[in-house]
Amino acid sequence: MVGVYKKWELVERLYTETRRKLGLGAELDRVLFVGGGSMALAEYIANWFPNQIVADHAAFANARGMLKYLQYVCDDPENNA
Repeated sequence: MVGVYKKWELVERLYTETRRKLGLGAELDRVLFVGGGSMALAEYIANWFPNQIVADHAAFANARGMLKYLQYVCDDPENNA
């Protein structure tokens, strides 16, 4: 039962901080949740924003984003890692 309480405590903190930063998100085209936490908490974060989505393969979205960044910034990302 402690694990459930801790999860709800985490979800409440995430919700409060997200609302503080984004408000209702109405001026945003899309609110995109990425990272492993978004998949683990998907049922808890559902319907926070009318325009939200959880990224496909969300657990790897941050890593894919960093790879894209390296490919954009570096001439040869394999040698600059």
